[in-house]
Amino acid sequence: MKRIFPIFLTALVVLLVGCTQKYAYTNIIPKDASMVVSIDFKQLYEKSNIDKSKKGKDLKSYIENIIKDFFSDMDEEEINAILQNPNESGIDFTEKGYLFIGRESNTYGLAFKVSDKKKILQFDTPENQISFKKEQDLYTCTTSDFIIMFDDSALLVLSSEYPSDESLRQYAFSLMKENKEKETPSELTSLFAKQADIAAYFDLNFIPDRLLASARMGMSGDLLLKDLKFITSVNLEKGKISVILDNITDNPTLVDLFEQYGKAFSPMSDKFLEMFPINSLIYVGTHLDGSTFHQLIQENPAISYALTNSEIPIDLNRALSAIRGDLTIGIQSLTDRTFSLYAEVNDTFLQETLNELQTFVSTAHGMASIQKVKDNFYLFQAYPDLKIWFGGYRNIFFLTNNSYCATYFGEAHKLSLKQKQWASNVYGHAISGAIDVSRLLKNVDILPYDQTGTMLRPFEYIQFDAKDWKQLQIDVITENKGKNILEQLIDLVSNFK
Repeated sequence: MKRIFPIFLTALVVLLVGCTQKYAYTNIIPKDASMVVSIDFKQLYEKSNIDKSKKGKDLKSYIENIIKDFFSDMDEEEINAILQNPNESGIDFTEKGYLFIGRESNTYGLAFKVSDKKKILQFDTPENQISFKKEQDLYTCTTSDFIIMFDDSALLVLSSEYPSDESLRQYAFSLMKENKEKETPSELTSLFAKQADIAAYFDLNFIPDRLLASARMGMSGDLLLKDLKFITSVNLEKGKISVILDNITDNPTLVDLFEQYGKAFSPMSDKFLEMFPINSLIYVGTHLDGSTFHQLIQENPAISYALTNSEIPIDLNRALSAIRGDLTIGIQSLTDRTFSLYAEVNDTFLQETLNELQTFVSTAHGMASIQKVKDNFYLFQAYPDLKIWFGGYRNIFFLTNNSYCATYFGEAHKLSLKQKQWASNVYGHAISGAIDVSRLLKNVDILPYDQTGTMLRPFEYIQFDAKDWKQLQIDVITENKGKNILEQLIDLVSNFK
């Protein structure tokens, strides 16, 4: 894998200096790949404006020097020509490049369109383990880390956990020769047609089975992970990153299951936004038919067991079934772990919850207590320092462990989430939420001082919405609305070199 990194760097710099026969070079991508990512190099270059700022030029020069060092045994004029003119690399970067991952991530690779195979041969640098030979009308190179194969139209880089295994070489040959004759699945055809800076198709087969064992509990034995299919498109724009995730699952049983779950969710209102303070870090809301949702999740043994055997001193099955309308949660602090919750519930919810907690307190041997703060509003305390305020009014249930929010029981905050820029988009979605990235960095002390925090600094908030199970929209908004996010990230990355 470490040898693929310089090839990626070479590809990036070649596309950044600017750049056409038609051929389905995408045919070398495995038809059963569990993940395929397309990258529109030309479009990203044009949006980056890397040649129009000092920091961009400096970063580009820095990467070029890394590449020159890696290919130090190549003729200097040749490598300079490649960095100045991408056609000299032999790879056509005006076309998209592809990264693919096989089932359970057992293989992974890259696919590029070839513009001139003779020019690729100039990378034949034995000192760097790249030495091509001709086999079966293909040029091949096998190293301890990866395999490269190419012909007049396509270049393949393939690796796995055991890249020197002979079976991987045979697989690479089959991709370059036999794979072209196989029919391309409709999901990959849709991906290839996507007009996006970055797009990806994936099913859940790329995740090792051991990591999904618990999630599969309760699923029908004839349902395969590859039946869950998604396509996502990412566009980097001025002031934001726009992400659209489409659920393209077509398995009839799964589609029916999604439709059944979809009946539990409806378009929500925005009436609870004003009940959360404006400095809340995270907000998530939905409109839920709790009874329908509870019946569905009860079919999963793991979830059913967790609900029935929870250590929380209330009946979670009853509580979930009682929700009949908007359900919203706001997190005020990750450091202090404070949150607030508002939910529309049935008439008996508050009294039944109070009765269950009083029963728990009576058997807690003084380790827990309930105090009435005012009408229909209570404070539950448990050893050593747990404090939960809860109450209800007009079929609305309120719960918080934030003492400040508790003082606003049943009242709107003067400065609330209703005043946020993203608030106008909440109404009418089945699920809606937002993350205040700028406040999050201030709340979690460690982030602003490491590279993760620095990379997140341009972002103001993340908003996500879905009207149904078929599509999720995510917008990552930056503080600087007049500059493309690529330009902003280049400015930041230049500080790390």
